Amino acid sequence: MINAQLEATRRNILLVDWMEEFPAVLDEALDHVEERVRAERAIARNMAEARHEAVNPVRKRHAAELVDIVEDCIRRHIRLQERLLEARSEFRAEQDRQLFSLRPRRAAFDLFGQLLRPALELPVADAVGAVDSFFSRSTGSSVQDLPYLATLVPALLRPAPEPSRFAGQVEEPEVELLEETTHFTTEQWKMAERLLHLPGEVRSLSSLLEEAAGLDEDLPALVALLAVHAFSPDAGAARRRGQAHVRLAMQAGIALNSAGFAGDDLWLTTAHLPSASNGPEQADRSRGRGAGQ
Repeated sequence: MINAQLEATRRNILLVDWMEEFPAVLDEALDHVEERVRAERAIARNMAEARHEAVNPVRKRHAAELVDIVEDCIRRHIRLQERLLEARSEFRAEQDRQLFSLRPRRAAFDLFGQLLRPALELPVADAVGAVDSFFSRSTGSSVQDLPYLATLVPALLRPAPEPSRFAGQVEEPEVELLEETTHFTTEQWKMAERLLHLPGEVRSLSSLLEEAAGLDEDLPALVALLAVHAFSPDAGAARRRGQAHVRLAMQAGIALNSAGFAGDDLWLTTAHLPSASNGPEQADRSRGRGAGQ
């Protein structure tokens, strides 16, 4: 609303009540922003103290993220406060500019308020007439293209060029050999798949990384990569590809510090996917037997 009033001030300062109404709105907005800045600074101080006093690394990280979010809110409110403080200066500048400018012969047209917003509230059949009338008068006259006989007749009477049988000499392309970008070998992929194949078993990522480091120094990176991909698997796509199992991962709630990797540890397992031949009736019967047991 304040932006709309400032835009109206740029068109004509007489359209806005700068004596009482709009200054009261600016004062109310400034008071609100100052109150929010004070509250957010208090929140940021409390969260910073909680971050310094936290012992759990996950809680410390969450507190640090909240401090960053609140400080970003403070910066945004300060920029908004500066914009509100500049509003009165903008009014004085527009007053000086419009005071010494010539009076327009007709009132300025508010394209947004007088055409766009009312047209959006109308049905299409009712809005077409007003929109067509505006654009037909605002885009200017159009000039119809007329052919020039002095150039049109020779162009029509000119004989067609003979097509060439050959396109010309073909240049020899410069070919650059691509370097091998595969980082992991086939044997490393097989070892990683064997480690992460866990039907009926649940293991932590840290233990798998330690075991992989004992087998191959580059294997932990591949195991970590496959474990991250298992965090949100597409079971439907795996079933359509005919896979019998899908790898699942979930947060363990403890810190990971194994084989040079740090972060949140994961629980990993392998889930069995029913074949496509098993219809929904058989799946319902299986769930019914499980519920009965």
